[in-house]
Amino acid sequence: MRRPFVSRSSRVHFLALGVAIIVLGCQSAGDRETGEGGRWEAAEVLYQQGQYEQSLAVLREILLEDPKHVNANFRSGVIHHRAGRFRDAVAFYQRTVELKPDHLKAHYNLGQIFSKDTIDLKSAQDHLKRFLALGPPPDLKSEAERMLASIEAQLVKLRSGPGGLPSATTPGRFPAEDAKAPPQSLPGTLKTKKAKDRVAAKTGKSARPEAIRPRGAAQELQALAWVSRGDAAGAVDEKISAYREAARIDPSLDEAHAKLGKTYQAKGMLREAEASMREAVRLRPSSPAAHEGLLDVLEDQGRKADALAAARQYARSRPDVAASWERLGGLEARAGNAKGAADAFQKSLQIDASRVSVHYQLGVLYDKSLKAPDKARIHYEKYLQMAPNGPEAKTVRKRLRDL
Repeated sequence: MRRPFVSRSSRVHFLALGVAIIVLGCQSAGDRETGEGGRWEAAEVLYQQGQYEQSLAVLREILLEDPKHVNANFRSGVIHHRAGRFRDAVAFYQRTVELKPDHLKAHYNLGQIFSKDTIDLKSAQDHLKRFLALGPPPDLKSEAERMLASIEAQLVKLRSGPGGLPSATTPGRFPAEDAKAPPQSLPGTLKTKKAKDRVAAKTGKSARPEAIRPRGAAQELQALAWVSRGDAAGAVDEKISAYREAARIDPSLDEAHAKLGKTYQAKGMLREAEASMREAVRLRPSSPAAHEGLLDVLEDQGRKADALAAARQYARSRPDVAASWERLGGLEARAGNAKGAADAFQKSLQIDASRVSVHYQLGVLYDKSLKAPDKARIHYEKYLQMAPNGPEAKTVRKRLRDL
């Protein structure tokens, strides 16, 4: 497969198995988020210099702290797309359109990937239609219309052929599974026992069980196509059906279980939501979103002790994520363990000192529970410095006057 390159027209062209592809990668000013900080800028500099894997490493750090960072998700998808890791690209593009449904470039790139080798023509059609509905530039509009016409012609041919249109779960040939391009493993995957033993010898830790995800690229991509349909569905029952199908096709796809759990929760099916979220955590214990989802369900059920146990597991699994300690601190405080709560909040601030809500909660703890007014004052003042018009600003000013 020929290596992709970045053109001045903000597109990346490459050939994959003789098919011309255009990957929309560079951002316009309108795409950029505010308050992204130095790490995002560093990732972009590395990307523009062609140091794609180094850029991806920085993007991973950003997403550990903020899984909802739209640009980091999209840029990760572009890097995987360029490298031919299409299943990973799909996962990041889908996350992008879930967070920002009108993300024009992500829809275009999803349309491309799903149209390859009739992996899922219906999903390709859906994403290209959404792309065109968003009013793209004229040159990209004509290219998308050409692609869409070709896809619709193939769909008509399939419907009129023997047996009609095949199911979306029918396996398709995927570039990463071609004899000349062996399947790409997920980032961090350890394929052999020797590789795992080398990691254990160097780090003193066993390889994370989630890293071993034995499935074919076509299988996972078909499951991700159903996840995409669930994201696009309007009715809750349609979402549930799509996510269930994704989990049936690929039971090891944690994204399907997590989204199914969230949808069950929205419908008030809390027992089913809990089961799905626990499965997502089991499959991928490093996922902050899975842990957060499980905690939300347990708290919705009023199960304080179970929620506290789950929060402790979250902090043990991801001690490098500030949100895990903040969540644990809140639950420890509600359980009456003020010292444990303060310790957890301090660990959260050691990772990210800019968490305004943690400063407020620490101020309250030191003020009301631990009777340490000097420490309370420090955190109250920090809160006002960072959020002078925040939702708790009036309360904080009153508490400061009373200290």
